[in-house]
Amino acid sequence: MRRRNSWILVSSLAVAVAIAAITAKAAVPPANLTKALKAQRHLAAERPRDPAVLNDLGNLLVLSAQATEAETVYRKAIELDPGKPSALFNLGLLLQQRGQLREAEDLYGRVLKIEPGNAWAHYQLGTVEEARRQESKAIDSYAQAFALDPQLAFPEVNPHVIDNKLVTQAMMRAYKNDFVAPQVPKVYDDPRRIASMLAPSAAPGKDQAAPSQPPGS
Repeated sequence: MRRRNSWILVSSLAVAVAIAAITAKAAVPPANLTKALKAQRHLAAERPRDPAVLNDLGNLLVLSAQATEAETVYRKAIELDPGKPSALFNLGLLLQQRGQLREAEDLYGRVLKIEPGNAWAHYQLGTVEEARRQESKAIDSYAQAFALDPQLAFPEVNPHVIDNKLVTQAMMRAYKNDFVAPQVPKVYDDPRRIASMLAPSAAPGKDQAAPSQPPGS
């Protein structure tokens, strides 16, 4: 079960990583972002009480540098579904970036009560604890994250580890204590649809290669 859950996690995050890769190719937002945001706004108008739709709208608003509205949308999603891990996690990320560490820590904690095996929530909790100078707690959180998903120690998956001075201690603690399972990409509820909207469209041609699929798709 532990291995199966790990692969489910990797699969679900792979598309989110693909979305992040699309938006990171240039210093400016992708050309399709405005179109994707308009389409998601339209969907949210049709389904105003769907927390999954609102969560994805919040992510697109963050990409569009509309953080204030994104916060409102995430909070609405949580109001509709207080136990929605993706909205809790994404709001935590947004508040953490603003320096609102106490509420971010609380939000990651809420995620982990619902999904104890969420490696990214453990890792982000560690970053908050480290920022609050709670080094031992941070190492434990990082260790739990690495034990749940060893790929979080790879810079290609998690660039934060490059500057993380606690990685070595966390990895040693993870293996020494043998942490076991009971997932800064944002969590999308409809990742393939969002990725397809953000992906740049190419002019058709007879020599055009078929697009590759992200891992786990």
